[in-house]
Amino acid sequence: MEFGFTEEQALFAAELARYAEKRLAPDYRRWDRGEVIPRERIRELANLGVTGLRVPEEYGGHLASYVTLGLASEELARGDFNYSLFVQLSAIAGDLLSLHGSPAVKERWLPALASGEAVIAFAITEPSVGSDAGRLVCRATRQGSGWALTGEKASITFAGYADSAIVFARTGGVGPRGVSAFLVPLDGPGVSRQVYQSAGSGSPSGVRCSSMRSRWATTTYSATREADSSRPCSPSTTTGPSLPWPSSAPPGSRWRRRSPTPRSARPSGAHWPPTKASPSRWPIT
Repeated sequence: MEFGFTEEQALFAAELARYAEKRLAPDYRRWDRGEVIPRERIRELANLGVTGLRVPEEYGGHLASYVTLGLASEELARGDFNYSLFVQLSAIAGDLLSLHGSPAVKERWLPALASGEAVIAFAITEPSVGSDAGRLVCRATRQGSGWALTGEKASITFAGYADSAIVFARTGGVGPRGVSAFLVPLDGPGVSRQVYQSAGSGSPSGVRCSSMRSRWATTTYSATREADSSRPCSPSTTTGPSLPWPSSAPPGSRWRRRSPTPRSARPSGAHWPPTKASPSRWPIT
């Protein structure tokens, strides 16, 4: 049995190590002083293949192994630990949406995740119960053909920076089997966010400090549920409701309903699997 890295993994790790040294490490103090990480940096990660590591190929990703994911997180963290959080978030979102999302959600969000156009947060922690998923208080109730989410989340990594969040809310009785997952655009009606300073952060603006609070007013979202709607569903065992778009998105909103176009190709400019001839696709300044 071979326990070493493959040639592709070694080349990928070396490319990320160069990127971390030349591009991430010199700017680390900027984010610590409170500057916001520009979105172009996330697109650079996408061009390196990082944000699509757990996205299926038909949606523009690579569906690489968890060993490769760990290599990406380790190498980027050498230059700036905060970038390892983007690796984690994109992997969690990629796995959850590809395994449990509705077709509309997959077509809308997985290509955007892989290409670096969207950052998707993971919203489970609450002020009163922490990360105990079996005791969540945030609740989702049926309203017509949609769902209304009411509650508060706290300490959500990059939620002040993300475009949407996978929100866990109670749809049934007590315990973990009464919890379902929703994909919620964070600029939708009824959603408010407040970033606060946490221990170790250099600035209350905090996109790098992994801590903020999100509050959902009673807001209705259109949803499709791919499980038996007569029983609560556990996010770990069955598919819960998913939220393609807010049902009341304002005219001109980028979340308004449209005909999604799935991407069958990897993000433009990305090289996967890496080869010795693959040129660097990120600028070095």
